[in-house]
Amino acid sequence: MAWHKLVPANTGGGRTRALLSARLDAHGQFSMSHAVADMLGTPDRVIVEVEPELQQIRLTPTTPDNRGGFALSGGGNASYRVRMKEALTRWPDADLVGSYQPRKQANAVIFVRCE
Repeated sequence: MAWHKLVPANTGGGRTRALLSARLDAHGQFSMSHAVADMLGTPDRVIVEVEPELQQIRLTPTTPDNRGGFALSGGGNASYRVRMKEALTRWPDADLVGSYQPRKQANAVIFVRCE
């Protein structure tokens, strides 16, 4: 008896990381691509800060002594996401819903609302 090697039909190069992108939907779900989570270091929790006048959101990874962050869920085949409905209810006139362009800072990522 001989062993026969099976080769998958799709032998492409595998998955590639999507471009840096993020979006806040009308239900308060802030989703981001894997590449953005990599910029953050894929932490378990993040601290969320909002600048409503400039339509900016800043995510900072938590440290073991820095508690109180939001859970960063997702990964694998799903995009990473943070639930931040409070931002929409607290600043309803700020027009925070939409696409964001991430920008790396020293220890955080700032998301600037795209027009």
